[in-house]
Amino acid sequence: MNETFSAADVAIAANIPPETLQNWIKRGLIVGQGEGEAKIAGGGSRGKRRQFSWESLMAIAAAAALVGVGLSPITAHKAANRFAMRSDGPGATWGDEPTKNAAPLRAPAFPFHHDLGETYLCAWGDKSTVILSADGTINPRTIVPAKDRAVGLTVVSMSELFMQIVARLELGHPIELLDAAYAGQEYA
Repeated sequence: MNETFSAADVAIAANIPPETLQNWIKRGLIVGQGEGEAKIAGGGSRGKRRQFSWESLMAIAAAAALVGVGLSPITAHKAANRFAMRSDGPGATWGDEPTKNAAPLRAPAFPFHHDLGETYLCAWGDKSTVILSADGTINPRTIVPAKDRAVGLTVVSMSELFMQIVARLELGHPIELLDAAYAGQEYA
C-alpha cells in the first residue's frame, strides 16, 4: 500500500489519543524517528504535518494493541516493528539478512493471506514472532523455544487488528485489500 496517512489517521487506526502518538514520537519509539532510518515525512516544524507510511501506521497500531494488553511501550514497539517492517516466508529478509522462516509468504505490515488462516503477533520477554495458525488456535509450547520459556506470553491477532484498522479508516473491504497485497504472489 503506497498511501500515506496523517497523524490523525494513525491515532484513529491505532485507537489511541493523538497525545499518545505525539508522546511516542517524542520518545523515539516509532520507526522513522531514529538516526539513519527512513524518516516519516513532514513534522518537526510548524505547518509541516507528518505523513506516515502503511508500515508505520501498522507498527503503531500493533504497538497500541500490545500496550493495551499489558506490554510496556518500549517492548510493544519492538515487537510491532518486527511485524510491520519485515516479511516472512521464503526469501524474506530483515534488513539485509535473510530470515530462516519456513512460513508462507507474508508481506510487511499485512497479516498472512486470509486463505491460510489467522495471523498472530506473539511477544514474551524482549522477544517476538509472527505466527500463522490455520485453525485459529495457538500452542505456546510451539511458539516459544525451550531456552526462552517464559511465564507469560502476550498474543495479539493481527488478522483482527488489520480488519479493524481497515474499517476505522474506511479503506475498503479487508479481504479485497489482502487479495490486492498478495496479487501475483505465491503465498501458499
